[in-house]
Amino acid sequence: MRSEYQKLHKRLREQTKHTRDRDIRIKVKLILLAHKLGSVSEACSRRGFSRGFYYKWYGKLRRNKWNIQALKERSRKPKNSPKKTSS
Repeated sequence: MRSEYQKLHKRLREQTKHTRDRDIRIKVKLILLAHKLGSVSEACSRRGFSRGFYYKWYGKLRRNKWNIQALKERSRKPKNSPKKTSS
């Protein structure tokens, strides 16, 4: 367990050095704190986030093979609107 945390910590910290996005840094810190403490509930209560917030971003990070760009907020606006009325 400890070595797993150290590997994850090293990998995420290395990637975090190259980003200025504050939101990504906050999410990475929450994920690392949860791994360090071994308790998602404790980490979320310390940082003031819900467990749902943690699991949403942790899942995205895992699915994208620990690439922190997965933590970037993306627009939900549709790229096109085929039924849009002309003005």
